[in-house]
Amino acid sequence: YNADGSGTHITIDGSILSDISLSDSSPMVQQTVQTALQGSIGICDAHIDDGSGEMVLSYAVPVWDHNEVMGALMASQSLDTFSYILDGGVVLSEVGMVVCINGEGEILAASQRAKNLDCSSIYDWELGTEHPGFSKLLQNGGNGVQYFDYYDVPAYIAMRPVNHFEDLYLMVVDTEDSVVGHSYDHMLLSQTIGFALMLVSM
Repeated sequence: YNADGSGTHITIDGSILSDISLSDSSPMVQQTVQTALQGSIGICDAHIDDGSGEMVLSYAVPVWDHNEVMGALMASQSLDTFSYILDGGVVLSEVGMVVCINGEGEILAASQRAKNLDCSSIYDWELGTEHPGFSKLLQNGGNGVQYFDYYDVPAYIAMRPVNHFEDLYLMVVDTEDSVVGHSYDHMLLSQTIGFALMLVSM
């Protein structure tokens, strides 16, 4: 985007759409770009992309000409990308799952085992007990560990907020005797790798 709000849209397949206007974007995207035009990094909460209809995260960074902001570069990344990162980022047991959720418990991205449950919310999961500590963790800022019995097997839920994103959390659910023990210790590494990959892909 230029400083006057005009811009050019380039898709990942190389298609170019000229003469777009920031005013035609959603208010959330407009605010993210305006933050970049003011000289700071803009980070947009998870939202549905107007063009693709996918759930995405968006970043905008200022484009400088010496000490003057000449425009903003914005990129959006589908949350499905995190599914691949989450699947490979943590070693889990055969029942272990990693998901990215919002404060309402809605699943935004998930490892394959969680996808196989075909649920849109963590509160719809059947884990041998009803809602094992989800609400308590979210009420505590989405940061901590809760223990429960997964069909008589000791298990845990570990949750952390995603840095720099409001109302976005990473969560691991697994048995206590998983391959590497508590995957909770690896969540920061997975999160860092995930967001680094997303930034590189821009």
